[in-house]
Amino acid sequence: MAFTSYDPDAPKQFAQYAELCISAAKETLKADLRYDLESIKKLDELVSAIGKPKNLGQMVMVVGAFLGEAFRHMYNGQWEWNDPYKSWAVKFRMANGKEDAVLVFAKAQKRFVNGMQDSIAFFAHVTDGRIKGTIP
Repeated sequence: MAFTSYDPDAPKQFAQYAELCISAAKETLKADLRYDLESIKKLDELVSAIGKPKNLGQMVMVVGAFLGEAFRHMYNGQWEWNDPYKSWAVKFRMANGKEDAVLVFAKAQKRFVNGMQDSIAFFAHVTDGRIKGTIP
């Protein structure tokens, strides 16, 4: 999977996978996804509709890429390779001026494997609060 190895062109692929997620949500849920917090919150519903996928890696790629692209658009972030975790992350600047990053593919995988106890909507809410400085 493109998210588990370094390739400088991978972020271009993530944008394409995010578009696949948008198409799948429209087809499966009749939902229009945009790169905003409300759309991110719909990902839990999409993952529930998909259930246990035959190809977990592919579904993690699609959902994680959308999550990452949404964070990137919302918070002026950028894709960055995270060598310690051997995965791509989205890096952004928080309200306190420090930089942080989120491992969107790990979150997507946890949601598929663990169910709602690893809610993407809750993750997005906490991430949004941390970026805006309302959650320390």
